[in-house]
Amino acid sequence: MHATTRRSIFTNNKKAYLFIAPFFIIYISFHLFPQLFSLYLSFTNYKIRGGTVWVGLRNYSRVFADNRFWQSIGNTALFWLMTLPVQMVVAVVIATAMSNLPSRMRGLLSGCYYLPVVTNLVATIFVFQLMYDTNYGVINYLLSKLNMAPIPWVTNPSWARVATVLLITWKGLGYYIVFTLAGLMSVDRSLYEYANIEGATSFQKIIHITLPSIAPILLYQAFTGTIAGWNIFMEPFLLFGKTGGPLNACMTASIYIYSEGFNNLKFSSAASMSLLLALITSVFATLQFRLFRQDKEKR
Repeated sequence: MHATTRRSIFTNNKKAYLFIAPFFIIYISFHLFPQLFSLYLSFTNYKIRGGTVWVGLRNYSRVFADNRFWQSIGNTALFWLMTLPVQMVVAVVIATAMSNLPSRMRGLLSGCYYLPVVTNLVATIFVFQLMYDTNYGVINYLLSKLNMAPIPWVTNPSWARVATVLLITWKGLGYYIVFTLAGLMSVDRSLYEYANIEGATSFQKIIHITLPSIAPILLYQAFTGTIAGWNIFMEPFLLFGKTGGPLNACMTASIYIYSEGFNNLKFSSAASMSLLLALITSVFATLQFRLFRQDKEKR
């Protein structure tokens, strides 16, 4: 395409370009440039004072030898595996039960389930900290009424993980319920009527009608949940601080990257860690698409 032709196209559509310009300005400034700059930092020894020295793959070799980084990766994977499958399965069960209710009741319950998603996270963490308090928390108070010993929610590594999983699951469950319910309401009702005529059980209808019909929605939830799961930061950070709980039991990869970059001022090391985390997230997201495609082709 000649320069004059491109110029004429721009002149004739300059108003349209003007409307879409803010998106590209914001994207380049706050997304593309930071990503490219992080890639550059990962190959350098960057210091705020003292200049930048090119070190090649030295940062990546240090990261691969960093046991605390791999511990944080393991913690992140654990939270992801203990929250996302549970949220999706429970969401399917609850949404299936809600789909048979009157529309007003469905709307009321949807709002109640979605309320934790839109509730301010800082306020949510404050409430959970009060609930998890060993001496004065409401959970241990109820356990004492049952003659059970108090649970060290925030001081024992294993229980700290359980506390974090419960918080993440409760906070995000409504998101999966609402999306799953929307998918269920779009399924053709005649399929269930035909299944009833054929004598199909409720379990058979879920396996052969419900799940295949809402498979794209489940894939979208799994994809977004994987990205969110591998980037868990706010919940354990606000609950336990930058230490990641007792014995770093709840230190996720994002918390460790934040600590390395902004507390220890190791920006180059943090940049290389963030790129490795992005690579791991991309691998698992791609595997989900491949598995979904193979399952769809088999059907």
